Amino acid sequence: MRSEDIFVLVAREGRHLLEASSDPRLRLLTPGSDHAAPDLIVFPCGVDRHFEKAAAAGIPDRVALSVLDRRAGIVFDGSTEGVTHKPAVTERLHETITRFGA
Repeated sequence: MRSEDIFVLVAREGRHLLEASSDPRLRLLTPGSDHAAPDLIVFPCGVDRHFEKAAAAGIPDRVALSVLDRRAGIVFDGSTEGVTHKPAVTERLHETITRFGA
């Protein structure tokens, strides 16, 4: 393991911005991984426009502490190419971010 590795917990199934990355530093982790503390948590939300699945997925307590301590970041990847922005979606995103303490 190199010190520059970036550990990414993919919190639930779905397409996300890092799945096709060729960056050799990325180490994608799945839920249930025994890795102590990822650097980043990714929630695929492209088909979860109200972030209900992301909010329900949750994260382990040790990972939640990393977010609260600002040692880990969260990405809610809600990209859907060509879909017009809706303010209600942004409101739901902010509610979900608050739920995770970020």
